[in-house]
Amino acid sequence: MSEIQIRFLSQGSKEFDCKALSVELMAMDGLAEIFPGHANAYFRLGKGEIRLRQGLVNHAFSVDGGVAQFINDELLVLSARIKPVLP
Repeated sequence: MSEIQIRFLSQGSKEFDCKALSVELMAMDGLAEIFPGHANAYFRLGKGEIRLRQGLVNHAFSVDGGVAQFINDELLVLSARIKPVLP
């Protein structure tokens, strides 16, 4: 099963790398869901959450703006603030 390689970079936070089956993010023009094989895309992020679907275990992160780049099943997220959302 294909996965998306994800990398978060944020000022003052530890770099985060993982893989997911899909990613849901809040772009400035609405909600976007990305699956492996999705067309290359760039997103301006709004204030909201990024949700990683990893099968039985899912994770959510809050972001306060930034940008995301999806190329060849790799998602790079750059934001001034990325924090895990605790269940």
